[in-house]
Amino acid sequence: MKQVDSIRAERITFRIRQGPDTWKLFQLGFLPDGGIWAQCPYIQGPGGFVAAVTLPAGVVDTNIALDQVSKVTKVNVKYSHHPNGEAHFSQTGKVLTLIRRASVPLRFANGHVFSATMARWSGFTKDSSSREDTPFETPKKRRTITFDSSATESMKIVARVYDLAKLKKMTHDPVLGPVVNAPVDDGMGRAYLMRPLEGKAGASRVVVISVTIADFAIPRQVPGSFFTLVGGFDPPTKVHADNEATTFLMMKYPADAENLAAVLGSIDLPGNENAHDTEP
Repeated sequence: MKQVDSIRAERITFRIRQGPDTWKLFQLGFLPDGGIWAQCPYIQGPGGFVAAVTLPAGVVDTNIALDQVSKVTKVNVKYSHHPNGEAHFSQTGKVLTLIRRASVPLRFANGHVFSATMARWSGFTKDSSSREDTPFETPKKRRTITFDSSATESMKIVARVYDLAKLKKMTHDPVLGPVVNAPVDDGMGRAYLMRPLEGKAGASRVVVISVTIADFAIPRQVPGSFFTLVGGFDPPTKVHADNEATTFLMMKYPADAENLAAVLGSIDLPGNENAHDTEP
């Protein structure tokens, strides 16, 4: 019988190490109902854009003018994708969950559910702790995964979800994971197989995280650090159809939320002006 080994955790923090310095960049975790969530509580700045973006039929350009279609927030919001397909940006008690849509139920996902890109480490939270990563074979409620980078200052994370039984049928190897070779933007890279802790909802699904550390085209109009995430996609047949519009969710940091709120509108609840400094 084929075996799939996974990194078992409730929450995983991704870090980057460059020389003597280490920064925390990103978090991924599992919801009580078996869904998944992702966020970047570590980027420092005045806020970000959040939007449900619709691309007209035949348009493939994802260079979106968010200052025309989004709302803003001073909070570092969380992206959640529930088993029934409900996808949204939220942060309990801090923002209104206005940016949401019905995406693909996770039992039908069988592939891409979100992508995140981050760059320029100096604007993220520096991790001064000396903790080491726990061996992947050891289940742990919270764990860290640290990547090394000599000079590159950008990272892309792609998350795909597969049914465990289907994933076993997709591989010819008797044992798969928890780290595998996988296609990435510039060739072959590393992918990490992740599942909730034993006995938790969603354990029959595997989240496959592909990580690319490379020099992406960093927007010149953003002089400092930035973070973007896109998710909540339509079914692949609609995404790739030339004759249909497609919609997805997008967050992008930084944004001048203080000055743009009057023009674009804000999802923030009153009294959360500094909520972006809070790590869950």
